[in-house]
Amino acid sequence: MKGSKLRAIDRSPAGLPGFRFYCPGCDENHWFDSRWTFDGNMEEPTVAPSLLFLANKRCHLFVTKGTIVYLKDCEHYLAGKTVDMAVLGD
Repeated sequence: MKGSKLRAIDRSPAGLPGFRFYCPGCDENHWFDSRWTFDGNMEEPTVAPSLLFLANKRCHLFVTKGTIVYLKDCEHYLAGKTVDMAVLGD
């Protein structure tokens, strides 16, 4: 299914413009900003380097060609798995 897997945000938690995406492992949105490299593709995004979130549980991942590649150090059921990113609704 084609469609935007990212939404622009005015301010990340670090205070910079960026993007958010849905993480099914954490059942919440995650984000990245201009400190990461983003290929500009909203339908099949790639972001580098990895993203690490520690808010509720450890979530460590790569965003690659529209998929989320969860690293084995995640503290949720998708650790070590790769899933397609969700298309975000309006």
